[in-house]
Amino acid sequence: MKMNDNRNDRKLIFLDIDGTLVTDDKEIPAENKKALDEARAAGHLVALASGRVIDSVKAQARKLGLDDEGCYVLGFNGAICVDMHTDEVVYCRPVPRQHVRPLFDMAEEMGLHTQTYESSTVITEHDDDEIHYYSTRLKTPYKIVENIEEYLKEDPCKCLFVDLKGRDKLEVLRQKILPYCKENGLDTFYSDPIYLDVVKAGVSKAAGIEYMCQKFGIAHENTIAAGDAENDISMIEAAALGCAVANAPDNVKAHADYVTENDNNHCAVAEIIRKFVL
Repeated sequence: MKMNDNRNDRKLIFLDIDGTLVTDDKEIPAENKKALDEARAAGHLVALASGRVIDSVKAQARKLGLDDEGCYVLGFNGAICVDMHTDEVVYCRPVPRQHVRPLFDMAEEMGLHTQTYESSTVITEHDDDEIHYYSTRLKTPYKIVENIEEYLKEDPCKCLFVDLKGRDKLEVLRQKILPYCKENGLDTFYSDPIYLDVVKAGVSKAAGIEYMCQKFGIAHENTIAAGDAENDISMIEAAALGCAVANAPDNVKAHADYVTENDNNHCAVAEIIRKFVL
């Protein structure tokens, strides 16, 4: 797509995917795509930032035509950033793999599902309901391994703990692993009501906003971010205009400058773009 990039007021729009850009059925509404196309044609930049595996984020970007110069995506909650035009990894900040086993052990003592990742694949030791749910919901392949320590040859971008029954046990786990995380330079937060993430300390979606502003000379006052979950709070706060979609929980809305009237199933992203960009 040919963009008008000569404007000095062009905006940088950072979007979460699940619960924000796509519907609950994981489809991109036509009105969202149309609004994004118009924004890019006017010279504005769009970046996707998600907790998903990076290959899944890249696939969503391609569906939107976000694969030419100036298009970037963040996966694993900001642990990795990729230039979609060159497919170059701009930066990667993984979890040192020696921490995976201790974290898994603490979760498994509570009967919780544990998983980590390669670039396109979920890696777990357990063939359970949680991995089937996760893989089906996000259309992401998975691999069952006998020993995660022996299998991992590279540091993974994050670890994830899942409980299909809700957040209660995950919150107990969160409090249990917090001392270990703080001692070893890790951070933990929810990317979904039933997903508890562990990443390297300092990893967040907000880091991508700073990187792209510097790279493209975009004033901070022209940054917009939109999301729905706890892992979106960092970029909602970092952007000049932080937006929470209507379906976001109250603790996320509390950090937003604007809360949409529409939810993710009714084109909340298009609402933001038409109100503040076009």
